[in-house]
Amino acid sequence: MFLSKSRSFITQGVQFARATRATSVSLFHSQRVIQQAATFDATSYPSNVTSTSTGTNIAALYSFSHRSGFEQLSPELLQQAVTHSTFDTKHNNQALSFLGKQVILYYATEYLHCKYPHLPVDAFKYATSVYTSAKATTSLGYRLGLQHVMRWERPQSIEDSVVDGQGYAICSCINALVGAMYQEQGADAAKQLVHDHLLSNKQLDLRSTFRRMEQPKRHLSALLSRSKKPSAVSRLLSETGRQSSSPVFVVGVFSGDEKLGEGFGSSLKMAEHRACWDALTSHYAQVHMDYMLPSDAHLLAGAYDPPVLGDTEAII
Repeated sequence: MFLSKSRSFITQGVQFARATRATSVSLFHSQRVIQQAATFDATSYPSNVTSTSTGTNIAALYSFSHRSGFEQLSPELLQQAVTHSTFDTKHNNQALSFLGKQVILYYATEYLHCKYPHLPVDAFKYATSVYTSAKATTSLGYRLGLQHVMRWERPQSIEDSVVDGQGYAICSCINALVGAMYQEQGADAAKQLVHDHLLSNKQLDLRSTFRRMEQPKRHLSALLSRSKKPSAVSRLLSETGRQSSSPVFVVGVFSGDEKLGEGFGSSLKMAEHRACWDALTSHYAQVHMDYMLPSDAHLLAGAYDPPVLGDTEAII
């Protein structure tokens, strides 16, 4: 009886000691959590900002500027150019981005007008968008590694998150960098930047813009009539498999002895249509090689010879 009571008392004592120890550990852990919460630094919490460390951001910006051709910019202006409005509502790149967008549009328009003087308005708008659209500038930003140094905040709302927030921010920063270069280093430096990064590194395919032209034969006839040239004449150049299920015809369109275009197709009508379309493309998209940009006129000691001013689109 005595041993049974002793064992029961000892068991209760052990359980009480364990409970007391567990309570002490729990209280100690809770106290550490409270202390950590009291000393919590908001900047140490994982963020969607690309660079949370100031030192790392400065080093990355320095490397980016020398790698991408922005080393002439002051560190303060460079930092502002890569700061999107989602990161800082007061000190951001909105004004620089607007300025840079206009600079890019101006130099791209000037370049295309001198190189392709005969482009119709619709084709000219398309060509300009190839170089200056948000897609083009965003692609340039990714190639330069701008996503690793820019400062921005990812959209939190469902409506805004549907849009490519990072791509939009990169586009804004590219425009702002051009604007910063224009503001601090002048027009020549900004123009060189636009030509090196946007205008020289992209192949422009204008043929797709003329595929939307309806009635290319009538359009070509109107163009030749306005130029006082002989009317267009279609001639069969070659054919194969006329009696088969898959014939191929090659047709050329001529103005006098001058061959204007050539096309092929499974029928004579299709081949003639493509030949007229090819002739229009060759005329409107012809490249003028010998020209000087109007923005370079101040570099000449003598008289400035303006570039060729092409004719307007023929009206049918």
